This record gives sequence, structure tokens and C-alpha cells, in this order.
Amino acid sequence: MENEHVEDIIEKKIQSAADQARAEAKMHNTYVVYMDDDGFVVKEYPDGKIVRSAEE
Repeated sequence: MENEHVEDIIEKKIQSAADQARAEAKMHNTYVVYMDDDGFVVKEYPDGKIVRSAEE
């Protein structure tokens, strides 16, 4: 049960960092790079466009 609580805290911290990165990228008109759930490296642009590395 303690591990579930720790996992929830970690998940919230990760989500917060991702949200902050998106906000900063939008402010500077650039993109955020991360790995998606399928294992692809993607670029997410401020307009919401997402480009997988294999699609470039």
C-alpha cells in the first residue's frame, strides 16, 4: 500500500514536469521531445502537432 502512494506521488511529479515543459515550449515557440507509449521519440509542437521520429 505504501508503494502505491509513492508511485502516485512520482506520477504526479512527472506529469507536472511534462506540463511545465509544454508551457515553456509554447512560451518560446519551440517543441518538446519525449518518448511516447509505443517507444517512439516524438516532437510535440505548441500547436498540438505531434511528429514521431520515424515520420520525419
